Amino acid sequence: MCTRYPIRTAGAGEWDKLGTYTYIYSSNPVYSGGGDFRVCLSSKSNFSVTLHLYEDDAGDNQDDYVGANYFSPGECYNFNNIGKYVDGDNNKAEFFVFDYSGKYVTVMFYD
Repeated sequence: MCTRYPIRTAGAGEWDKLGTYTYIYSSNPVYSGGGDFRVCLSSKSNFSVTLHLYEDDAGDNQDDYVGANYFSPGECYNFNNIGKYVDGDNNKAEFFVFDYSGKYVTVMFYD
């Protein structure tokens, strides 16, 4: 289940920004401790796009599909209750987004 939110500045006890990434097709993975995970499409984007969230499983394991949402420029979505994707020796989930647009996409991740 995902929730739609506008981009806003995080305050104390709120979202920790994990980074801003520009990519074609697939972002780099970021580490999350579970709970909720927020993805935002840059407000500077001049197009809307469907972003698919995956949890990266190293080695021969298939990546876990978390879900997808349609983003307009400046929109954020929360992927809620994603603690089941925490795994590995580091006890973290490694999330990345994928899209089929073939365009440069800029996203921000929050944990």
